[in-house]
Amino acid sequence: MKTQTLLLALAATLNLAVADVANVANVAEVANVADIANVANVAAADAVATAAVTADKADEVPEFWDWNSDEEGEEFGRGKGKKGNNRKGPPRPVRRECKPGTYACDWNPKKGAGIRVCTNFGFWIRQNDCGRNQKCYFNVKNKTPYCLPDY
Repeated sequence: MKTQTLLLALAATLNLAVADVANVANVAEVANVADIANVANVAAADAVATAAVTADKADEVPEFWDWNSDEEGEEFGRGKGKKGNNRKGPPRPVRRECKPGTYACDWNPKKGAGIRVCTNFGFWIRQNDCGRNQKCYFNVKNKTPYCLPDY
C-alpha cells in the first residue's frame, strides 16, 4: 500500500515537471528578452527570463536581484512581535526659537537686565547680566545689545 502511494506521488510529480518543461518550451519561442525592462517586479522579470531561455541558450540566463527590496518593506516602527522592527523613522524637524548667532536684551525679576544669545541649536541662553542700576539697550543698526547705566 505504501509503495503504491509513493509510486503514484512520484508519477504525479514527474508529470508536473514534464508539463512545466513543455510550457517553458512553448513560451520560449514567443518571449522577447527586451520585455525584461518593462516588468514591474522581480517575479515577473524572472518569469520573462525563464521564458526567454531556449535549449541552445541555457548558459545565457540573465540573473536578477531586487535592489529595491527595502522600499516594499514594513513601515517604520512596525514589525512582527512586540518590539517592532529596528528601523528608525526620519528625524523630526528641529523647532528653533531664534536665528543662531543673534543677540537680544533680557530681563529677569531675580537677576535684572541681561543679554541673551541664540545658540547654534536655535535656543536662547542668558549670556551675561548687566550690573546694578544698568539697563540693556539694543542697537538696531548693528543688532547688538549693550548694558548702559539707567538714567
